[in-house]
Amino acid sequence: MLQGNLIGTDAAGTKAIRNDLGINVEGGDDNLIGGTAAGEGNVISGSFEAGVQIEAGDPDDGEAGEEPGPATGNEL
Repeated sequence: MLQGNLIGTDAAGTKAIRNDLGINVEGGDDNLIGGTAAGEGNVISGSFEAGVQIEAGDPDDGEAGEEPGPATGNEL
């Protein structure tokens, strides 16, 4: 669950700070990013490539801790 965060902004959430990817999920299933209740939303800004990227995991690409699989059941 990833809720109530300022990603790619200053501490006040008013100025973008450049980053490559705001949120990147590789192979993870059933993640909840944001929500509809007060305080559950995320502010994602300043992302050069993508604000939110969800992709299938590839255990053969050498990234430690990456989960193999199709990344299903994720909610934004």
